[in-house]
Formats: sequence, C-alpha cells, structure tokens
Amino acid sequence: MFRSKTLPQALALTLALFMGTTVADEIYRHVDDNGNVTYSDEPMTDDSQAMDLNPLPEVSLPDASQQKERGSRNETASDSGNAAPQAQGYQSIEITQPEHDSAFWRGDGRVVVRFQSQPALRAGHRYALEVDGERIQKSRRNTFSLKNVNRGTHELVVHVVDGNGETVNASDVTRFTLHRPSQQN
Repeated sequence: MFRSKTLPQALALTLALFMGTTVADEIYRHVDDNGNVTYSDEPMTDDSQAMDLNPLPEVSLPDASQQKERGSRNETASDSGNAAPQAQGYQSIEITQPEHDSAFWRGDGRVVVRFQSQPALRAGHRYALEVDGERIQKSRRNTFSLKNVNRGTHELVVHVVDGNGETVNASDVTRFTLHRPSQQN
C-alpha cells in the first residue's frame, strides 16, 4: 500500500514515464535531505541521478479508410457463401434489448431479447438466436425470452436463416452482464 509520501512520487514517475523520450531526453531522480524524491527533466543538484528508462512502445491506430473498406458484418457476404445480404433483402439486423455492454440484476435469470430487421422477415426465413456461440432458438417473432440464464457476461447474435438453416444475415454481437444472487447467500 502506498504511503502518503510515495503516492505523489509514483504519480510523478508515471507521468515522467508517459512523457518519456517525447518531451525530454533524460529524466533525473533527486532525493533531498528529508528523503523526498523528485523527478525532473533537469538535474536539481550535482547528486541528481539520470534514470535509465526504456522507450515507450508505439501504438498506431487503423486508418479510417481501412475501417470503411472492411465494412460491417451486415454489408459482407454471409459465412455460407451466399450473395451479399443486401441482395437477400436485409439491410440491417439490430438487437435493441438488452443494450450492448449493459449490466442488470434479475434474480430469476430471465432475459428478454428484442431486435429489429430492415426490412421485415421475408417468407421462408426465420430468426435464430445465438447465445454464447450456440444457436438455441428459432422464431418468426422479433422477441426471444430466455429463462434461468446463469449470472455472468454473455454474448448474443440474432441470425436470419433461410429454409435450410443457413445464415442469410446476422446482427453484430451484443454483450451483457447478468447479476443474480448467489445460491450460497
């Protein structure tokens, strides 16, 4: 645990590490007569010690044009090799409940999944719900009700499937965390 003296020192060192070679060529450590440690980009006295710091790793973000080229899952061909979803007549499928990255309490473990597709479901197609990588239900309605879901974080995907059960289009992954009371308490 940090003492009140060491917390500001740790923050100063962290700041100095983040600034690293970008702002200054060297970082100096100085300890005064009372034992207080100071970090600086200039030596405070002759007994200030230059610190040997490793350079910070460089992180590059993807170019915005590359993101557009990749497109969203709804704009690409499905895993089954069928034509692009727009050719199949579905522009989007979106899970509206539960919200992505939401967390909520439900003692009985009941989760209602609501979603919408544009346009509406075509003849011969069904919605299929995938929970944690496993398809568990099919329906023509745009609502699924899950019972006794275990507590923890789960992932949902809604697929539009044809008469052969092949995916025509799918929603993006929606993640949620369900809190339930422990059986031990």
